[in-house]
Amino acid sequence: MYRHSLRWLLLIAVVLLVPSWAATARASGAALQYVPSDAMAVLAADFDKLRATAVQKTVEAAVKKDRQASKNITELKTETGLDVFKDVHALTVVLPEEVLKDDDQFVLVLDAKVDEARMVKFMEKKNGPLPKKQGASGAYYELDGGKAGLAFRGKYMIVGGMAMFQKVLAGGNDPANVFPTLRPKVEKEMLWVAATLSAAAQAKLGQADANAGKLESIAAGISVPDGAKLKASAHFSDATAADTLAKLMNKGLGELANDQGLKQMGLTDLVSKVTVSAQGADLSLLAELTKAQVERVTKAIQAVLK
Repeated sequence: MYRHSLRWLLLIAVVLLVPSWAATARASGAALQYVPSDAMAVLAADFDKLRATAVQKTVEAAVKKDRQASKNITELKTETGLDVFKDVHALTVVLPEEVLKDDDQFVLVLDAKVDEARMVKFMEKKNGPLPKKQGASGAYYELDGGKAGLAFRGKYMIVGGMAMFQKVLAGGNDPANVFPTLRPKVEKEMLWVAATLSAAAQAKLGQADANAGKLESIAAGISVPDGAKLKASAHFSDATAADTLAKLMNKGLGELANDQGLKQMGLTDLVSKVTVSAQGADLSLLAELTKAQVERVTKAIQAVLK
């Protein structure tokens, strides 16, 4: 039921996060007060800056071609007044370690123009009554029999699994303490993500690849003002893991450069714009495209969607 309850809300995140991963000024400002110090990862997006880009226009076009997604967005706007393409300013996603066992245990902090009464009415129409409760951090609505919560705090709508919901709701955290060594590397990008992996998270990654299981932290960000710039840095527990994975990634890039599908789309030359390197236990990735190159990618994607 929880998944069903959040279908329309998560649609907002899916629609607007398709371009990449997550934030900038809006998200790294006041919204970070809702990120607890023990969060495993934070992912955020500044949609006000993305809205004017060609990437956003491509996403909108893709969504409009998806009948079900388009229908859901129209229904959401009709019932609640929320236009996901205009009224959502920023999104911050808080991921606790519990998400490794239950992927419902994340929390969304949405900076958006939301009418509380209409949103609650809409969700109740879809899933039945949402009991209103009074907690230590104020009023909230229960979802799925208390397994998740929904709250409204000024310009923020907060919704997510109870594993970290109450901690997020408490707020009052110092944004400077949110991933203090990772966040500064990427927070000025339009979208960014930062994560410190727990032993449990490393073990889960290690099931797929032993070297990946040695990943300790990662930070990545992307900006698409005129061109596009993606940068990511990952730290591993030893240099061998970083070096091995860098070599594997470069091998994969070499194969992409000869991919027939990309050749037909006229995009193979763009593979050279991606560089991957390892220095000690750190792995770095950098990709930069000019405005013209981004337009080529955008047109190629639009052609596939037609």
